[in-house]
Parts: sequence; structure tokens; C-alpha cells
Amino acid sequence: MTEGSSAGPQSVKTLGVALPDDLHSQFALVAGLEGLSLKDAVLAAVREYISSRREALAEKATQALADIEKEAALKRDALQSLFGTTASAEAPKSDADAAKPTTRRKAE
Repeated sequence: MTEGSSAGPQSVKTLGVALPDDLHSQFALVAGLEGLSLKDAVLAAVREYISSRREALAEKATQALADIEKEAALKRDALQSLFGTTASAEAPKSDADAAKPTTRRKAE
């Protein structure tokens, strides 16, 4: 279970982890031998887990970004095909133009 809690300026989350008894005993022993609390040992383990996978996941992240860009381009093309123009072409050219009132001539 993850719960949010406030501890100073940095936001933190509380994570409850169920460990088998033997693994908990080993973890507590190793943390104690290193002079760490279980909390500090868990933080170190999570940081190491993320660090060890960062490089391996970089390629997947690059591919995910490429997929996002491809999907955005397809949606942009579909909108342009549907409406015949881009949204930016219909937007006012400047803030000053947007502030000007529009006037219409009466049909005679």
C-alpha cells in the first residue's frame, strides 16, 4: 500500500512491503551489519534498483517517445485533413490583434 505523507519540503510516499520471514531476517541482519535502519536500507535498495536499470530502459524510453511523436503526427494529419487548416492558422497573429474589436459591415 502506498500513502502520501508530508515530511518537510519534499513530498514522500509510504510503501508497505510484505516480506517472507526468512528474507526479512536476512535483510534486517545485512542492514544492521552495515549500520543502516531498515528504512535507509530500503531507500538504498530502491535507488540501486532504479540506477541499475536506467541505461537498459533508455532504449525503451526512446522508442516510447518516438511512438508518441508518431501518434501525434497521425492525429495532427487527421485534424488537418478534417478541417483543411491548422489550428494555429486560425489563431490571431498577436495579442494586440486579439484585443482589437471586430466590426462587420451591414449588408445593403
